[in-house]
Amino acid sequence: MIWDQDQSSRAREAAEQKEAIAQSRNEQAQAGIARNSNAREDVIATEERMDALEKRGEGNVEAQRRDVDAQKRATTARETSYGQRSADSRNATKQELDNTIANQPRGAADRNRSKLAHEYPEGVTEESYTEGNKVIIKRVVVRGNKADEYSKVIAKWGTFYFKNGQSITEQIWTNGTEG
Repeated sequence: MIWDQDQSSRAREAAEQKEAIAQSRNEQAQAGIARNSNAREDVIATEERMDALEKRGEGNVEAQRRDVDAQKRATTARETSYGQRSADSRNATKQELDNTIANQPRGAADRNRSKLAHEYPEGVTEESYTEGNKVIIKRVVVRGNKADEYSKVIAKWGTFYFKNGQSITEQIWTNGTEG
């Protein structure tokens, strides 16, 4: 009988172990199924995020494409406008030249400007001298066959600027003689 009890005790232990192993395998299988389900859900969520990003990216690309097209149209319109203004200017100058009478007497100012252009070299020539209480800086700017005489008169009561005898601003003096 001891042997039967021992045998029956071992059989119960073996049955319990077998049931525990089956239970463990069942729990592992359930955990695997849960992990697999969670992984599928993660993949689906990632795909949805990727789709949303792709749609947003396509929207951004389309917006950029529209901006580039608008910039191209604006540039084309601006260049066309520049070309038209240039053509208008050329036509106006041509018409002015066509309307100019040949061998027409020139004014004294034009003769003086041409005379200065023959007397001075191309570019800017500066002379300075004192006249009474004033210091006068004279710059002759020669471009081609035309010349302009700029004067800067520095006196106790102020500084004055002239171009071909006409009063001008300091900015015009600077741009005309240094630019």
